Amino acid sequence: SHNVTVLGRGAIDGLGYDWWEADILVKLKHQRPRLLSFEVSTSLAVHDLTLVDSPSYHVWMHDVVVVVVLGRGGG
Repeated sequence: SHNVTVLGRGAIDGLGYDWWEADILVKLKHQRPRLLSFEVSTSLAVHDLTLVDSPSYHVWMHDVVVVVVLGRGGG
């Protein structure tokens, strides 16, 4: 994909605790999911998102060219 923008002022909560606990107790057969995943892309922009408690990676990129990630900061 090309020229992708992900923009928001909300939060994405991955409910990671449930996944972490399951992985420790029963050793999951599959990888835990990622909150955001991008592959084979050009010109990706991610703005003003709050990513919380990912089961695995918060943001995963593979073969992505030209990336801009901006946030408002704070806590």
